[in-house]
Amino acid sequence: LAPLGLGDAAVGDMSAQLTKLAVDLSSFHNVAEEDALAALRSGLTGETEPLKRFGIVINQAALEAKALALGMKKGKAGLTAQQKAVATYALIMEKTADAQGDAVRTGGGFANQLRRLKDGFYDAATVAGQALLPAVTSLLSSINVFVPKLTEWAQKNQSLITTGFAVAGVVAALGV
Repeated sequence: LAPLGLGDAAVGDMSAQLTKLAVDLSSFHNVAEEDALAALRSGLTGETEPLKRFGIVINQAALEAKALALGMKKGKAGLTAQQKAVATYALIMEKTADAQGDAVRTGGGFANQLRRLKDGFYDAATVAGQALLPAVTSLLSSINVFVPKLTEWAQKNQSLITTGFAVAGVVAALGV
């Protein structure tokens, strides 16, 4: 929103409202918050197809009508990028009235509790993964040094390996 020249206060308020709306859409439609936020961002840049997943249908006629209702459109002149973004934002907020506040209303429900648990596990796994990354990287480095040596040994000792597997097969067949 900032590149559209809406001003810091407007950008801050709209961003906060869209973030909150993403949480509500996530709750209302039982999808990941990231998916809802990505759809909202896409809509503001003119790509409205992802919004349809949330029941938000925005076309050029709706944009122009909203811009006219907001007093931004005069005559037959086309809309600027800023006007389109503001009109899209207004339409999004209008068309999501039923979903707004859903996260708070249904926060104690099964789906939201399960989503919160899943997010908690994901966060814990991320932290654990970051902590283990140096050790795993070191282990992989060691394995990458060992594997070529193992390959070289196996190539030089093919008959020993074949004999070993044959003996193991006989022992297994005899039940020893």
